[in-house]
Amino acid sequence: MKKLEEILAAQENVNDEEVEVIEIKFINGDFLEKEQEVIVIETTKTSVSIEANFSGYVYFHCKVGDRVKVGGVLAEIFDEYNQVEIEKLSQSKQVRTSAKVKNISKKALKLIQDNDLDINDFSHLDVITAADVQAQLQFSSTDFEKLFNMIDIDKDSLLIYGAGLQCQVVIDVLNELSLNPVAIIDSYSLESEVKGIPIFPSEYLTKFYDIGLKKAHICIGNFKAKCDIAKLLLEHRFDIVSVIHPSSVVASSAYIGAGVFVGPLCLVGPYCSIEDFVQINNSATIAHHSTIGKGAMVSDGSHIGGSVKIGQGSLIGIGVTVNRDLIIGDNVTIISGANIYGNISHNRNVKIAKNASSYEIK
Repeated sequence: MKKLEEILAAQENVNDEEVEVIEIKFINGDFLEKEQEVIVIETTKTSVSIEANFSGYVYFHCKVGDRVKVGGVLAEIFDEYNQVEIEKLSQSKQVRTSAKVKNISKKALKLIQDNDLDINDFSHLDVITAADVQAQLQFSSTDFEKLFNMIDIDKDSLLIYGAGLQCQVVIDVLNELSLNPVAIIDSYSLESEVKGIPIFPSEYLTKFYDIGLKKAHICIGNFKAKCDIAKLLLEHRFDIVSVIHPSSVVASSAYIGAGVFVGPLCLVGPYCSIEDFVQINNSATIAHHSTIGKGAMVSDGSHIGGSVKIGQGSLIGIGVTVNRDLIIGDNVTIISGANIYGNISHNRNVKIAKNASSYEIK
């Protein structure tokens, strides 16, 4: 019996550390053809269908609802199906998957040992390379106290939480506003700065507040993580501010919650309610009397009709149209390009059907 392929949880978004299995197309022992859809995973921004690269018999290492770390094994494909042999391999796979470190290069391991580093500092990575260890060494050698003492704080100073791609986008917008980003908090980043702004570990939160830094903005995509960070910032008495690009138009009667981001060329109509931590990206429009729930994301070029209600944690993909008077539930993901013309209940996944004239709800 020969293993033909391991189907892995790919990293579709830079900030994702894990994905959720939302659909499995076969059962253990089924024969599948090359390029057949095997499994569907959900990231923080969209759902992704994974196809087989080989024809063969499939064995799954997950079930619907499982959250799998990026790089983890979802399924394997074999040239024949021997239940006893595959179960032995499965037990071995489970042991390897449960280990704190799944994959590490020889150079990386030597660097960790030579520099007396804690290997658990890399537990958020599925594959550890020498470059990762070198970045950690640079980060560990950073004189944070020196950097901290060099920062000047005034009434327009801002702390950013999260050093990913959204952080870069926010910094670009802040260049057009009066707010001045002076520091970034990110305990997982191995970089020392973003756009010249230094990155600090989370233990510096209290220190920043104590020297007069009162304002913060969260640049994390995952809804639960964003809420957890917001709670932490509020416990440290920060004011979580919204960032709105000056080219966007927000009606004076619209409500904008805490920590909202509105990118360039967006429109928020009269009497809209944009709840806390919503992210509205480039050229998106929200028509009158609509509500966008806490932590939801409206992607580039999407159009939300009048009197629409979108639940918390939902993702509206690029170029989606949601027609007026509709209700979209909590934690709904709508794939890019869909035209929504009916209500959608909580925790659903919506994609365009093959005939392109309708959409499917999973």
